[in-house]
Amino acid sequence: MKKDLTELRETEVQREKEKIAAFGLKKKRAEKPKVVPKEPEKKTEVEEVPKKIEEVPKEKEVEKIPKKMVEEKKPKFIGDEEEILKEAKGKIEGKLTELLEKERGLVVKKDELTEKTNLIKISELEPVLDREKKTEEEVLSIEEAEKEARTFEEKREIEKRRWKGEDERRNIETEKWEVSEKIKISEEEIKRIEEELKKITEDKREIERIKERLEKREEGIKLERRRKDLERNLILIKDEAGALELKLAEIKKVKAEASQNLVRITIEEHDLERRLGEIEKKEATVPEEERKSVEKERWELEDKRRKIEMERWEAEGKKAEIEANEKELSLKYEQILRKVEEIRKELDEIDSLLEEEERKRPITPAELTILEE
Repeated sequence: MKKDLTELRETEVQREKEKIAAFGLKKKRAEKPKVVPKEPEKKTEVEEVPKKIEEVPKEKEVEKIPKKMVEEKKPKFIGDEEEILKEAKGKIEGKLTELLEKERGLVVKKDELTEKTNLIKISELEPVLDREKKTEEEVLSIEEAEKEARTFEEKREIEKRRWKGEDERRNIETEKWEVSEKIKISEEEIKRIEEELKKITEDKREIERIKERLEKREEGIKLERRRKDLERNLILIKDEAGALELKLAEIKKVKAEASQNLVRITIEEHDLERRLGEIEKKEATVPEEERKSVEKERWELEDKRRKIEMERWEAEGKKAEIEANEKELSLKYEQILRKVEEIRKELDEIDSLLEEEERKRPITPAELTILEE
């Protein structure tokens, strides 16, 4: 069993030696400048520091922005344009309300006129037309009778009847003209209202177009402001990431030193165990009179082994603490990398939206002329 323990210790020592091979390579070269063939390096327990932010793949590099922008206020022209937009939107709402009210009034008036005109046609024009038709038929009948008259007296009487029918038809026609004129006036008024409603529809369409343009530009201003906020955040996050990179590099160095120290302790412990094994073998073979001296030597080695084991406990605890700290910092660093990617993705989306001319181009007074007309 002791032999197995010894072999286990030797295996652990060899493994720990391999772990610090990479770390101690530069130091060994300094001590032994002689060039020797490189042996394949074995992977140690030291974890690699995560890739730097600059190494993270990205489709579009974010422009570098001076740190002073972190404290800058919003640009004055943006503030001025927002005031213009706010005022213009107020005018638009007022104009739309005014046009809608006017439109409703004209529609009511048109409906009333249409109803009135239809009533005149039914109650006044149709009876007149019926009377006119009857009168025309009577006159036509009289004219037929006039052609068949045999005597002068008979023809004269028929002609008098025709005169009376013609006079009546003239009166009816005069009445028809009056009614038709009333209808014509109403229809012309309806047509005028329809033209006015058409003009209102065109004005509404134009104002809605301007409103949509204002909303697009307002959205563009918000996107521009959001972009500046994201760029400022990106600067701050990069600073934080840089500080974490330095901490991780320092922890990596300290961890390597702790691993090297643990290997040294393990080697010393293994050496003591080897010597203890030799003492125990010797103790079993020496004469009785020499055994006391050998046993004292074993006590001394056992005391040293206890001391080195306690030292190993402390070194293992220190290494575990360093590894825990390294893991925590690496997690924070990875979170920062993800945040950077999220910001860059949102910046790309904003750039894509700002490519639309309506969002990007500032509002000009000429575009708002219709609101003053």
